[in-house]
Amino acid sequence: MLDTTRRDAVSAYGEWANTTPTLDALAADGLRYAHAYAQAPWTLPSHATLFTGLLPAEHGVNWRRTMASDDLVTLAEVLADAGYETAAFSENPWVGPAANLVQGFEHYARIRPGPTGLEEALSAWLAGRRSQRPIFLFVNVLDAHYPYRGGGNARFLPPEVGLLAALRFPQDVEDYLCTARRRRAALRVLRGLYLGDVSGADAKLGRVLELLRDADAARSWIRVVTSDHGEHFGEHSLVSHQFSVREGVLRVPLVVHGLPDVRPAVIQEPVQLADVMPSLLHWAGVPAPAGLRSRVLPSVADAELPPRAIVAEFAEPEAPALGTESDFSRKARRRWRAVRVHCEPEDRVFGAMRALVRYPMKLVWFERHPPQLYDLSQDDGEQRDLAAERPRLLEELVAELDRVVEDAARVAPGVPPPTPMDADTLRELEALGYLEAP
Repeated sequence: MLDTTRRDAVSAYGEWANTTPTLDALAADGLRYAHAYAQAPWTLPSHATLFTGLLPAEHGVNWRRTMASDDLVTLAEVLADAGYETAAFSENPWVGPAANLVQGFEHYARIRPGPTGLEEALSAWLAGRRSQRPIFLFVNVLDAHYPYRGGGNARFLPPEVGLLAALRFPQDVEDYLCTARRRRAALRVLRGLYLGDVSGADAKLGRVLELLRDADAARSWIRVVTSDHGEHFGEHSLVSHQFSVREGVLRVPLVVHGLPDVRPAVIQEPVQLADVMPSLLHWAGVPAPAGLRSRVLPSVADAELPPRAIVAEFAEPEAPALGTESDFSRKARRRWRAVRVHCEPEDRVFGAMRALVRYPMKLVWFERHPPQLYDLSQDDGEQRDLAAERPRLLEELVAELDRVVEDAARVAPGVPPPTPMDADTLRELEALGYLEAP
C-alpha cells in the first residue's frame, strides 16, 4: 500500500516521468489497471474496504464510527484460517489496533515513518521466521502523506525553487482549501514535494521486494501494489484528501505481478479496491465470504464482464460520532471545522458525498448541493457538468446510487463503543493533520 498516491503520480500511467521505477517495472511485466477506484478518499474507510471487500456503507467505518466491528470478516482472518502465516507492517497509525484494522494478523508491527524503520522491522521478522507456511504480508508505506518532504530531492519542483525553499512553503489545509485558485504557484511547489515523496515510497517498495527475495529466493510471490486514495492539489479548489469524491482522490494505481500463466497487459475494465480481497482469495484457492458485491480482478485485457456500478462514499467529519462522544471525536470535529474557515456555504465541501461510476459516466452526489454528471472519457478532470443536458441519465444514476447505499446500510454494524485512542496514536494523527493539535 503506497499510502496517498494518486494514479497520475505513478510514471507507469504516463503523466510524470521516473517517479516510480520500481512500480513501473512490475507494471511492465504484470497487470496494470487503468481505471482503479478507491471506495473512500481517506485511509480508514479505504483500508476497511480493502480488508473486507465491503463498501463503506456495509462495513460502517468512517468519521462517525472509527472502530471496525469485531464481526467483520477480514482477508487476514480468512487466510489465517486457511493456514497462512499473516503479518502486517504499517507506517500509518490508522492501520492498527486503534481502529481494530489488524484482525487476523498474527504478527503486527507499527512502524514510525522514516528511512529505515520498515526495513529493520521486516528484516527482523523474516530472520526470525521458522514456519514454511504460505504467507500473506501487508505493508503500508506512508511517505507520500502530508506533511510533504520531497523525498530528499528537488527533481519535481519548479526549476526556480530549491528544496530548502520549498520546505518553507506553508502546507496547512486551511491555507489553501476553497482558496486554491489564488494559490496556484504555491500548490505547484507542494505537488513537486509530494512527487518527490512518491518517488521515496517507490524506492522503499524496491527495498521491501529485495528483502523478500533475499530472505527466500525460492518462494513465489504474487505482488499487489495500490493506494488507499489520492491527493488534491487545487482541483475544484480542493487540497489534501477530505471533502471530496473527485477523481484526484478516488483514482488510484493498481498493479498485480506474479500471477502464473498470465501475460502482461493493461486492463481497461474499471475495478475497485473492494475487488482485491476476493481476488487474493481466488488466487490462493480459498473461498471468499458470501455476499460480497466485489469480484475477482480480470487478468486479460479483453475480459467480457457484466457491467456494474462502482460506488465511493465520504462521511461528513463534523457529524457527531455514533455511541458515546470521545476525546478523539471532539478533536476531529474541531479540526475539520477549522480547516474550512475560508469556505462559503456554496463551496462543495460540506455534508456527505458519494460517487457512482458506470464508466465512462460518473455521478457526483452531494448532501447539500445538486448532483453533477461527467463523461470521464472526454472529461476526466470533471470540468463539464452534464446534469442539465442528460436529466434522464442523471435520474437513473441517482436512483441506482440510492439503492446500492440503502442495501449496503442494512448490513452495517450496530452502534459501537467510544473509540479508544492512546496518547501516542492521538499525537501521530495530529501530526498527520487529522486532529486538532494541542
